[in-house]
Amino acid sequence: MKQRLVARPAQVAPALLVAALAAALSGCVTRVVQPRPVVVERAPPPVATPAPHVVAMPAPVREDRGTPPGPGWNWVPGHWKWAGAEWQWVHGKWVQQMVAPMPEVIVEPVPMAPAPAAVWVPGHWVWRWNGGGWVWVRGHWKG
Repeated sequence: MKQRLVARPAQVAPALLVAALAAALSGCVTRVVQPRPVVVERAPPPVATPAPHVVAMPAPVREDRGTPPGPGWNWVPGHWKWAGAEWQWVHGKWVQQMVAPMPEVIVEPVPMAPAPAAVWVPGHWVWRWNGGGWVWVRGHWKG
């Protein structure tokens, strides 16, 4: 009767390890592989957007109205208006027409400046003397 040999896993593992080691050391040329440099790309830092230079409107000037010149006269209060390069005070005066109160200021978003030296002139109400009443002048960049 023939005997059958059965290898146990505990006996096979060391034998395979020795065979692999012998093959590796049997004259094979090994070369050293240089590691590749690691390149890390980072997003550029955000560009700081400077706050816009705003030419703020000065505080209102207190004016003495005096007495109306006669019946049917109404007071247009003094107010600031932009005069091209600076704020200019427009004195209040009596007029013979209906005068609505100055409306609330409209808060407008400030768009990106067209140039670094530009200044933002906020929107404001002005009185049109030819019967036009209060008119909103939109905010805009100067310079």
